[in-house]
Amino acid sequence: MNRIILVILTGFIFPSCATILNRGVQKISITTSNEIKIVSLDNSLKSFGNKNSFYVERSKNLLKIDLQIDTIQQTFFLKSHNSFAYWVNIYFNYGIGMLIDKETPKRYAFPKMTYLHRQDSNIVASRFAPTTKGTINWHIALPHVNFFYVAEQKGYRNSGGFWGVESGLDYFYKDDRFVSVYGGAATDFFVPVPAAVDIRGEFQSSTGIFVNARNNHRIGSFDLGYGISYSRLYWRKTNNIDSTFIPETKKNSAFGLSFNSSYRFGKLFQLGLLYQPYFLRIDSRVGAGYQHQISIELVWKIPVRRLSQQE
Repeated sequence: MNRIILVILTGFIFPSCATILNRGVQKISITTSNEIKIVSLDNSLKSFGNKNSFYVERSKNLLKIDLQIDTIQQTFFLKSHNSFAYWVNIYFNYGIGMLIDKETPKRYAFPKMTYLHRQDSNIVASRFAPTTKGTINWHIALPHVNFFYVAEQKGYRNSGGFWGVESGLDYFYKDDRFVSVYGGAATDFFVPVPAAVDIRGEFQSSTGIFVNARNNHRIGSFDLGYGISYSRLYWRKTNNIDSTFIPETKKNSAFGLSFNSSYRFGKLFQLGLLYQPYFLRIDSRVGAGYQHQISIELVWKIPVRRLSQQE
């Protein structure tokens, strides 16, 4: 009974997220390949600043875009979808707000970014324009969630934690293909946010300092890469309340592979997964031994030299 009352009250407090959060018009960006020119958009308001930006009325109907290819005019229809604010009703009011938002145009949204290009005799839409040969990006990443399997004094240790930093450069040697060289460090510190921590008693930690070189493919909204990596891996065990305890450490150089996949949320930000398995270990001797670093990364790609098909 208490749960039913809570749901009803929540529905009154947060009646409809899309109606409250969404404006009646939405800003979208539409770019095209060189041979295509945008003539007009239905329900489009004046574009401010960026010539590729348009303000359009939200609607469940298709957005009509008139295009010109050479001397021929064609029409392309852009589909709308349920907006993020509409789905947020599930979290805030158990979906009650969806009933209120059901009939309002504010429920809908068009893709924020659209790239139009010609494929044979058809007009095809994708989220991003191809990145062309010669483009250079500065890669900045935070390997925020990290998992290690590293050598210790008596074997190997699995651990997980937070924090790291990574930086490097991407160079596009073909359209949508690039090579990358990155360097960085990651730890398994147990606190995910900046905070003063007083660690008492026995404590173990793992750290990796690494460099990698990869070949990467840009496929739609995904970047997929494969290559080689070198890392300096550290394990440490301490105890700050036992004065007789002697700290234990283990470090080794590791050689192996590097695999990365990331999803592009926008022009700059990506969410990535890094997997670096190591098969060759060098400490007091050279030998085979599996170790790894797995990281969930927050990634920013900042253009240093930008080329595009529009230039």
